[in-house]
Order: sequence, then structure tokens, then C-alpha cells
Amino acid sequence: MDLPIITYDETEWAKTHTGNKVHKQHKIAGTQNIIIAGKTIVEKGVSIRGDLAAVKIGKCCVLKERCLIRPCLKIVSKKPTMWNVNIGDYVFIEEDCVINASQIHAYVHIGARSILGNGCVIRECSRVLPDTVVSPDALFPPFSTIGGNPDLNPIENVWGLLARAVYRHGKQFQTVGELKDAVTEEWDKLQPSFLESLTQSMSNRLCQVMQKFGGPTSY
Repeated sequence: MDLPIITYDETEWAKTHTGNKVHKQHKIAGTQNIIIAGKTIVEKGVSIRGDLAAVKIGKCCVLKERCLIRPCLKIVSKKPTMWNVNIGDYVFIEEDCVINASQIHAYVHIGARSILGNGCVIRECSRVLPDTVVSPDALFPPFSTIGGNPDLNPIENVWGLLARAVYRHGKQFQTVGELKDAVTEEWDKLQPSFLESLTQSMSNRLCQVMQKFGGPTSY
């Protein structure tokens, strides 16, 4: 992706000793809980809620205007707990995004106006298309292209089930071949009844979207 050359007015920016550039008109809270590795750009109007939980951002990231980075909420020992946010290196987040994910791995591009639901995980070398809504607790494997609203796309439920099964118990793979074999094995385990239930849910999905005027549904 070729980016245009952008010039900055140095009087509007603060520069840290690690090379981070932060616009002075930011909305950052809880700086004591925020760690930015270095050479990262935080543009005007970006909100980072370090007052809720720790936020860690890798090196060479770009947070475009009016983005919101907010820790996710998880239930631990039957108690609601704010969970830390971890963003890897070389992550590009376009303007007006809401990031409620628990982890975004390295080399991820997030399109403008996207919403990453509570506790979701986006793995390496993935891209989120503009105006995408990612479901809470969704997990996407490396090299994913994520788009649309999962409320109206049942295949996202299949991808989520596969990703959870393939990476069960934190399993990692040393080669692409091992990963392909694991995905194929879990795909063969999918029950026809599960796929049929997703197909049959479409009428209810459409009704809920209309009832909520395009807002989030129970799917």
C-alpha cells in the first residue's frame, strides 16, 4: 500500500525519547498504564483508556485520528475485570476505529470506521476492511481478510469455531504445512447439523438487524 507524503507542524506534536510522535490534542488517560515501544504515531483526537487497564502498543504503529483504544471486559472468577490490551509491531489503525480487542498481533491493517468487538483477537498479517464489525471474542488466524458485519455472514461463525479449535490450549505451529493440516482436520470434524443451523438462522438475523435499525444483534 503506497501512502502519501504527509508533512507535520512540529508545534502541534510531542516527541518522546523513543521516537513516538503524539499529537497534543489527544485524549489519553492513565498514561502510567500505557507503554508504547517506539516510533509510533498517535494522531489528533486519539483516545487511549489506560485508566481502565494496561495498554501496550508495539513499535512503528500508526493510530489515525479519532481512534478509540479501550481495554475489554472479561469475567474472571465470576467477577467483571478489565483486561489488558496488547497491540503488536507495525499495526496501522485508520481513522474513527473503535478497538475493544484483547490482542492485535503484528503487521495488521485495520480499515477506517471499523469496530473490533470486546475481547477479539486478530493474528499476524491480517487486514480488517473499512466499516467492518468484528464480533466479541472472535479469533482470526494469520493472513485473514476480515470484512462486513458478522451478524449477516454465518461463515464468520464457522471461521471463529475453526480458529478456536486449531489454536486450542495456545497451540502454535512451526510450518505452514502443519497449520494447513490442523485446519483441514478441524474442518472435517464440522457437523452438518451445525452448518444447517447457521443457514436456518438467516431469517432471524435479518429480522434482528431490521428491528435494531442496523445495530448489533445477538449473533
